[in-house]
Amino acid sequence: MPIQVCVVEGCEGVNLHARGMCNTHYRRWLEHSDPQDRAWRPQPNDGPCSVEDCADPARSRGYCRKHYQRLRKHGDPLKVAPPWGRPAGNLSCTMDGCEGEHKARGFCNKHYTRWRRYGDPLKVAPPQTADNPICVVDGCEGKHKGRGFCHKHYQRWQRHGDPSIRSKPRRVPARPADARLGAR
Repeated sequence: MPIQVCVVEGCEGVNLHARGMCNTHYRRWLEHSDPQDRAWRPQPNDGPCSVEDCADPARSRGYCRKHYQRLRKHGDPLKVAPPWGRPAGNLSCTMDGCEGEHKARGFCNKHYTRWRRYGDPLKVAPPQTADNPICVVDGCEGKHKGRGFCHKHYQRWQRHGDPSIRSKPRRVPARPADARLGAR
């Protein structure tokens, strides 16, 4: 039996996959409908980055990787965003009279949570009323979840049948069979 080679001109591949082509040309044919079509791969630009005082090699549109990413993100290869999105210099809450440490969007944790829940950083949680009851367990002032209990006591009631039980006692491992039978 004669050795069969790939049907693509110039290829001497002998491990034929399908349609008389080697695996490389068959894959190209599947993806691009042409066994000789190669996928486009960007070629690095020659020379340094086009930003002044940057000696890194140019990779895309005449910019190094860092400046090209800045161009794509901000529209300016020279713009530098503050780290982690924090406002530069001011790391305290922006609300008047609040000295809390900055958490997000210019607010401390308290004002940010109010803004997230109610849409207003100055809005205070509604008081506990008949429409908004508290937990029935003595000494607990948690917000009602179900059956008169807060979330913590409701979970304990579901797991153990009693909201005052913190956890079931751990199971003591049984003694080995030799110790039970009195083996010496």
